[in-house]
Amino acid sequence: MKTKNVVVLTQWLSSNSHPSVYTKEHWLVDQTFKRLQNTNITFVNPGLFAFVYFMMPEPMLQFGMMPDFGTNAPPSNEDIGLTVAHILKKPEPHIGKTYRVTSRELLKPQEMADIVGKVVGRKIKADVLPESMLLKMLRSYGFPQRDASQVIHYVKDGHNGGFALNAPTTTVQDIVGKPADDFETITRRYLKNNPMVKQSLLNKLRTMGIMMKAITTSKWNMAKFEKEQGFPVFKNMMPSNDSEEWKSEH
Repeated sequence: MKTKNVVVLTQWLSSNSHPSVYTKEHWLVDQTFKRLQNTNITFVNPGLFAFVYFMMPEPMLQFGMMPDFGTNAPPSNEDIGLTVAHILKKPEPHIGKTYRVTSRELLKPQEMADIVGKVVGRKIKADVLPESMLLKMLRSYGFPQRDASQVIHYVKDGHNGGFALNAPTTTVQDIVGKPADDFETITRRYLKNNPMVKQSLLNKLRTMGIMMKAITTSKWNMAKFEKEQGFPVFKNMMPSNDSEEWKSEH
């Protein structure tokens, strides 16, 4: 049985010169699909997803501390799924095209924090987390070391303007026929029923415990881990927005 139409979910950052092995893999997979014959391909390449901002909600909700990942128009999972579904429903107009799904507007980190503050009813401040602290937080929350080793590259891309370039897009409106979710809608979806929204002594104590666990968590030895995992050692790698080749393609 031959597959006639394929939608490839790739990355906005997809680049041959990116330091992340995940992004390098995306680029290699993209090239493989482009070489397929007798198969209609459409690429969907979102940037940093909106759910990333809500992965560690307790410090944000109880102490007003939101991570700064740079300027972005973060797409919702729902809009990405709807876009892919609509393309597959009627693939012919989309054959050979690449679409970037974003949210409705491009926001600076503090603008996102202000929206979260509006939703939860307290002041939120966006701050850049030092890389060492971000990794300790991810480890204490139980995120896989393999994923965490790549996250740090994406945070650097965000601060380097990679996710802000050419955002927002009208992809969701054009393909799905509705406006893309805005960040307030996405925030309400993630935080509406989160019990940590309530300001209470118990929730503050729980959050203090989470933060103390992060502070006392030992650091990952990323160099040793990546060697043990057999990660290739690349030369002359750079964030996507520093690559003239990537910018010319995007």
